[in-house]
Amino acid sequence: MRAIKNYTIIILCLNLLCPLILLGDSNFKNNSPVKKIIRANRDYQNENKKGISLLEIPYLGLTGYVSYKIMETGYVVLGRDVALLGLSRFVYKNFVKHRIVKLFDNNLDKIDVYIMYYPMGSDQLSSKIFAGEMGKMVMSIENISNKKIKNIKPILELKSIASRGVEPELKIDNKKTKGGKRSLKGSYSLGPKESMELVFYLTIPGIYDAKNLSFNGGINSNTESFNYRLQESLDPPSLNLVINDFIDDDGNGSLDAYESARITGDVENQGDGVGRGVKVELTKTPKTIAILDNITSLGDILPGRRENFTFLLKGKKNTINQNEELVFYVSDIKGNDARPISSLIPTKKFLPPKLEITNWSINDGNIGLADGNGNNLIENGESVEILFELKNIGEGPAYGVSTDVTVAGLGVLPINGSEFIGAIGPSAMKSIPIGFRVPVTYKKESFKFSVTITDERKIINFVKPITVDCAYRTPKLSFDYVIHDGTTAGSRGNQNGLIEQGEKIELEILARNDGDLDAEDVTLNLDAKHNGIEIKSLSRYSGMQELTIGKIPARQIARKQMIPIDVRWNADVGPFDLKVLLGMANFSGIRQTIPLEIYKAAATQVAMGVSSSSGFGTNVTSDDEWINVDIAPNTNNKLKNGFAVVIGNRNYENRDIPQVDYADRDSRVFKSYLTKTIGIPTSNIIELTDAKLSDFNRIFGTRENKEGQLFKQVKRIGDNAKVYVFYSGHGAPDLNTNEAYIVPAGASMGNIEFEGYPLEVLIENLGSLPVKSNQVTLVMDACFSGKSESGMLYKKISPALLKVKAPSMSGLNVFSSSRNDQVSSWYPKARHGVFTYYVLAGLQGQADQNQDKKITNGEMEVYLSDKVSSKVNELSNFTREQNPTFSGDKAGVILKY
Repeated sequence: MRAIKNYTIIILCLNLLCPLILLGDSNFKNNSPVKKIIRANRDYQNENKKGISLLEIPYLGLTGYVSYKIMETGYVVLGRDVALLGLSRFVYKNFVKHRIVKLFDNNLDKIDVYIMYYPMGSDQLSSKIFAGEMGKMVMSIENISNKKIKNIKPILELKSIASRGVEPELKIDNKKTKGGKRSLKGSYSLGPKESMELVFYLTIPGIYDAKNLSFNGGINSNTESFNYRLQESLDPPSLNLVINDFIDDDGNGSLDAYESARITGDVENQGDGVGRGVKVELTKTPKTIAILDNITSLGDILPGRRENFTFLLKGKKNTINQNEELVFYVSDIKGNDARPISSLIPTKKFLPPKLEITNWSINDGNIGLADGNGNNLIENGESVEILFELKNIGEGPAYGVSTDVTVAGLGVLPINGSEFIGAIGPSAMKSIPIGFRVPVTYKKESFKFSVTITDERKIINFVKPITVDCAYRTPKLSFDYVIHDGTTAGSRGNQNGLIEQGEKIELEILARNDGDLDAEDVTLNLDAKHNGIEIKSLSRYSGMQELTIGKIPARQIARKQMIPIDVRWNADVGPFDLKVLLGMANFSGIRQTIPLEIYKAAATQVAMGVSSSSGFGTNVTSDDEWINVDIAPNTNNKLKNGFAVVIGNRNYENRDIPQVDYADRDSRVFKSYLTKTIGIPTSNIIELTDAKLSDFNRIFGTRENKEGQLFKQVKRIGDNAKVYVFYSGHGAPDLNTNEAYIVPAGASMGNIEFEGYPLEVLIENLGSLPVKSNQVTLVMDACFSGKSESGMLYKKISPALLKVKAPSMSGLNVFSSSRNDQVSSWYPKARHGVFTYYVLAGLQGQADQNQDKKITNGEMEVYLSDKVSSKVNELSNFTREQNPTFSGDKAGVILKY
């Protein structure tokens, strides 16, 4: 039994050792210093091999001998089993294994991999790598089989080697490939006997204390380690230290107490070796100078390279007038150094600064941090900039000055809460802009803030509380309207300006903003509850009676809105109310009721003009009945040589001057009479609302230069030109000279002599126009008494002191709304000045006393004298008089129709 056990052990050992004997050459390594094999498995079996190797003959003999001895001792079955086992292994090894491998193996064990290292710029292989150099490592992969091999994934990586607790920063990047075929997954394939090369670029740090560089390389998960010896350069560096400059905050070349400065220099390596871990240090510590850091590390410096350095200094409080010595020393970690350099720094004793705010001003224009209207007032809805003049009245400079702004209470927000100013020398001054955003809803009369000024030396802590006044602006919405009954493309009717059964009306709404602040997100709503009236949808998509107008800038008119209104034939005759709501964001809008009336449809239309559609001759016969003058009659007149200027000053920038409620409406409607009724081309009309002094000077000229824009245009037309000028707005006398002035929109009453446009200049310049006599007609709905229906233009002045010196008028036709000591009144129902209302009514044919289809200046004078004075008596309950005046050619014809 013991013999059987021994034989069994021998057989098992043979089965285990034989594969190793046969594969004995598989771990072959080339230990050459210039070529290293990373992985080369030599268990290569030719797929077509059919013979028996010499090593397999003793294997079969030994197996047969052992089985014979076992059978000889009587264990026949066991001996046959041993023989069968040996024979089976022989058959598997020589006839089966390579076929199985062929089916399932990818033959990655049939690849040789080599590694070669070339220093950068050299084509010679090297077994050594020098610190601080660059090179390339070439991985060669060879398929030594007769089959194509796929899924090859090359690997090359540096082993992690800690050097004195610091991980080296060796880089392997920029891989390049030559040969082989790359798949979309990133792996490679090689054909039979084909090879490929992969090039890896290495950057070796200058300081690398390990003796060897150890890598892992191979393909897929099968890698092996290999080393390259790391060697230092035998040539030492030669370091040269240079001090370049001393730079202090105020630039005077000396370091004052609490002042900051910097010293700059450089270190150059003039040797052939690498300077490793180079550092510059100050070896002598001064008593009155603080050094931020005594040592500055420059790292490695390659031969021929230069590295700059900076030391930060600061004067101490105990600095005196003297020279402080600083000693600079440079060295590297190998002990290489250079000659130390000594530098003398002049210092000065402490002189205290003192800062104060000497002046400040407001910027609310459109530059810097400001975004406003430029009137030098802080108003809601603006971003303003307050400019502070900060002066150093102390003996010494202030360094690192900064400001911090805090606002008391809620509402106003600082734009730049903190601002760095820098150094301010003695007697020097700097402007500091501080911005604030004032909310659009801010109603307070002022706001308070504090400016805190500090410096980096913590010497200054100046706090200045400031209170600034604010003005509260609001948008102020209003609107005007015109009724169209056949006078527009979207309306249908008899063009008499009345709402009648069966008509399709278009209500023209002109929304405007009379306030000082932009109106945002303006909307229009209409409502009328009357049988037979239907207001069409204002919104094409929503079906709601609301229309979005959008933004209306301050003192501007929005684009007109046309509201279609259907009046059915069975609509109830009589008055009805149209409720109008103008809404806007952040502020309350306006609600206003327009009293309108539906008239019974007439079978016939009475006409006095050239046709029933001319607009002349409504069925108004009573002197007390209201006339709709908003629709200019269309006469088909063509006055090609006509030119006109139309000005309506409704709003005034000075809040002490009341607005003229209907001035813009007067001018707008009068312009329509100039174009439709008199026949002047639109291109020959200059129209302005809220005109400023510069506008009057530009159009009419000045006392010194009469040739303004109007003069040049009339000269272009020729002496046959016919000129009309209309003005509605304020006029006032100068308190000292009693001279009459037109009040421009930007004027103030206290400076009317300089900010008003003299009426005398207007009359003289109009009389100087290059036209025939009495071809210029001036219509003014303005009084020059200094009084208005809204109140006095001059505050705290007795009306008895207001006297007007009338200018002489010759060669002109001048219609004026009142005498110099009277007030020009308004007609609220008509939404016009009384005078303008009757001028327009007269142009409709009411002034044609003899019905000869011509209206003369004389007829208009008589009509106005009668109608204006009686209407003002009615409106004022006989408490006020208004008598229009005329000067000029009474026979002159204003209109033919």
